[in-house]
Amino acid sequence: MISCLGDKDGNAEGSRFLLLDSVFNIKGRWEKPGHSPMFGYDFWYQPRHKTMICSSFGAPTAFTQGFHLQHVAEGLYRRYLHVYSWPDGEHKQTLDLGGTGLMPLEIRFLHDPSKGTGYVGCALTSNIVRFFKTEDGSWSHQVAISVKPLKAQNWILTELPGFITDILISLDDRFLYFANWLHGDI
Repeated sequence: MISCLGDKDGNAEGSRFLLLDSVFNIKGRWEKPGHSPMFGYDFWYQPRHKTMICSSFGAPTAFTQGFHLQHVAEGLYRRYLHVYSWPDGEHKQTLDLGGTGLMPLEIRFLHDPSKGTGYVGCALTSNIVRFFKTEDGSWSHQVAISVKPLKAQNWILTELPGFITDILISLDDRFLYFANWLHGDI
């Protein structure tokens, strides 16, 4: 399965599509018809919970031009996680991360397959958001880690966010590592 950020024109029609195993021909879209929300990026699934969750970074027409703050205000960057049933591709829920979850990128479930918990790195707000399955079977979220911005000069903002670009969970699920791209640290 391959995740797509947008369509051939750079619009924010996120999707996942399947490839045939040995010949790499496109088999078709993974989501059920009518179940593809706008914007796509990364995905991770937890089969024992029959769930796949996808992040929603932004429209290719925005980030291919370089970063511009007005694109955030115009809604060309997102703050949502999309919950799907696995493996059948039915869109079940959208989690709105609000102003603390702008530009969710890399998403990871814990390695323990019985756990209904994972994390997503939100680039612009420099937060790691924890998402989790609730007692009623729905999904919720909360900010788990916040990276403080640094004072900056000659930058489009007065402060420089960490801009979290990647996350990794240790195989024993005890540690979470993430890269602050603009701060240049891990």
